[in-house]
Amino acid sequence: MAAVAAAVLAAGLSAALGLAGSPPDIVVPQPGHVSVTLVAGSTAADGGFNFNGYASGVSTVTVPLDWTDTVKFRNAATPPHSAVVLPFAPRQPAEAGAPAFPGAATPRPTSGLPRGATATFSFVASRTGTYEFACGVPDHAAAGMWDYLVVSPVARTASVAVRAPFAPRSGPGALDHPSLALELANGNIILNDDFNQRVIVLDRTTKRIIWQYGVTGVPGREPGYLRNPDGVDIKPAAFGR
Repeated sequence: MAAVAAAVLAAGLSAALGLAGSPPDIVVPQPGHVSVTLVAGSTAADGGFNFNGYASGVSTVTVPLDWTDTVKFRNAATPPHSAVVLPFAPRQPAEAGAPAFPGAATPRPTSGLPRGATATFSFVASRTGTYEFACGVPDHAAAGMWDYLVVSPVARTASVAVRAPFAPRSGPGALDHPSLALELANGNIILNDDFNQRVIVLDRTTKRIIWQYGVTGVPGREPGYLRNPDGVDIKPAAFGR
């Protein structure tokens, strides 16, 4: 249930921020197992070179170490596509190499599967680290058709998160596992920036941070600090009266 809830929250965040697509569906059918659904070219975003509407690392699936991962793949686009789990590379190769884990790829990953085709593969996430779901067809990953897979030694269940594509990857404006987005009366978005230890408000028009509570990246219990925030609620105007 926790993984399903995480997927719902990520989908709500993407909708609130006006992002294209829906994050990968993840289901935990039993302890130690997770099912991930990847849809290649599900939207026109990034020229169709996306999974579930996301590309270039905008979505991140996190799974615990030694869990069995089952990936359900479908190609919704006209060009052939595939899915293969690779070690993360800052510079995407022109062609995918061997999968990071035995069995972690659709059939014929370099030639891809045609429109409407489906495939399922399973692997054991036996090594911690940062990996990626990538299309193995030559030049597709280089065009942005990849998203993160993190194998974590501390995660207790699987989760999915999305990063606002307008946010920088580093510096004070970068978001780290944003969640629990709510729309304010003026249309701006308040959300939890979990791993940055803060709650922020984004201007819906400029898509920039206009307010925050918490010191970025610094956990604490003193006034002005947050420690591992996991929720945000809007106080009613009549609260306390």
